Amino acid sequence: GRTMTLVDTSGVHEITVNFCACADKPPDTVQLLDLGFYPGSVKRPATAFTFKVLDDLTRHNLECKTNTREYYETLRRATRPAFPRTVPDRYREMMRCSRQWRHLKTLKWQGFGYGPFREPGPGELALFCPACPQVGVNLPDNWQVEAELPWLFARQLNMDGNFKAEQTHRKYPEDDLPLTRGSLFMCEDTRYNRYVSTAVERPQKATCHDHKAQSQSNTQAKHLAVTGIVAVACARHGCFCPGSCANLQKGERQINMDYILAQALRLTKIPGVSPTVLLYDIVCQYGVHVARRFLENAQYLGLPSPLNLLMGIGLFHVHGHQDSCGPRYSPNYMIGAGQVDGEVIETLWARMNEIAVSCRPMGHGHRTETLDFHMLNSNWQKTIGIVSTLCRKLKRAYKHVRLSAEAFANLNSVATEAQVTNWRKMEKAAAENRTKDVSAMDVYAPIMKKVIYTSFPLPCHVLTDPQHQPSLRSSATCPGRRVVGAQLKDPRAGSHQELPSRRSSA
Repeated sequence: GRTMTLVDTSGVHEITVNFCACADKPPDTVQLLDLGFYPGSVKRPATAFTFKVLDDLTRHNLECKTNTREYYETLRRATRPAFPRTVPDRYREMMRCSRQWRHLKTLKWQGFGYGPFREPGPGELALFCPACPQVGVNLPDNWQVEAELPWLFARQLNMDGNFKAEQTHRKYPEDDLPLTRGSLFMCEDTRYNRYVSTAVERPQKATCHDHKAQSQSNTQAKHLAVTGIVAVACARHGCFCPGSCANLQKGERQINMDYILAQALRLTKIPGVSPTVLLYDIVCQYGVHVARRFLENAQYLGLPSPLNLLMGIGLFHVHGHQDSCGPRYSPNYMIGAGQVDGEVIETLWARMNEIAVSCRPMGHGHRTETLDFHMLNSNWQKTIGIVSTLCRKLKRAYKHVRLSAEAFANLNSVATEAQVTNWRKMEKAAAENRTKDVSAMDVYAPIMKKVIYTSFPLPCHVLTDPQHQPSLRSSATCPGRRVVGAQLKDPRAGSHQELPSRRSSA
């Protein structure tokens, strides 16, 4: 027999194993697999892991963010609580086998474990949103008949960068290659790196506030191989798009965002009967030359149909922009966008950041597979919860559509017919001209008259009567303004007296 180290959820065990010695015997690895053990090596395995322990490690990593080192140390303590260091160290073998196990499970889930094997294409192993309209997936055969309401089939995308998903330099980075190779969410490296090195950039001078995503786009950290990641998700349900996540070499450059956007448009089976709603934190800067960049880099960004985008900024970030960006890019003013906040990807980063520390020192391949698998798990959680989520939102929508209708009716009741007619004309013109000139949406901006500071006469009893004293306190009557001065006309003196200026406490 052969003494082997068998690892199970109950602990690490050293057992003598007798393999079949018949003339037509299968390989040792196949014999172990038939018994539910995953071999730690190929030629002459001396270590094996039960399927149960590999599944348990996967669940702990997904739910508790437990890395392989922590999990194996837990097994060593469970085996010999007083002397865990005397238990054989099979951490490296477990890390390697767990990576293979995750990849094999993913292949099986997506139907690649049956029949003749073929290499999965870009994004083919990814699970995408079950609710977003996809041609050949969840649309009826006669869906074109209902295309008279094109916003029903519009794809809504939310893209953003995450600078917590860093990676440090490795001594031998070429020794660790990903098993997924672009078949899940992280895009394939060779093509992407070639694009980044040859893409034509068109730096955009800041016309809005000094946003870090733009001002630090060329910042490079020498101690980091990867400064972060960028990704695209469906804006309505928060599912990562297949093949649409990429590493950052510097900051959040526009060429990086162009590539993942092209991947999302190409791989998510968009119906294409209406503009794609794109929500991005700094789209007021990003969208200026986006069409031109796509044409100049068509070798990598080429799409089957012309680029057709309806661009906006999430409701949280838009308030950090100039006032003009509000009506121009807020989803609240975009016809067909519905009630969407455009910030769903921020909630996805919150969960992904929990594995950022363990991913930081990983090799390139291991890190890519880990990010891929956690994105796949995120989409799976969205899939199994989509029915209850949509039902809950539908009930809330019924309530709020009634309240909105009442508020709208009250507004119309105090407006004249001429005003309503004029407003409708302005609304229609703004919607029609928005794609050509986003400043057409400025009709929604409030018209503010310039505040003029002036002096005004007051009788003397205003100062002497205590009940009138609060009226002179600008903080009580007009917060945020400054009272420059007041002239008091005293009939007894027959002259004007100037009050000293008083500043608001606001």
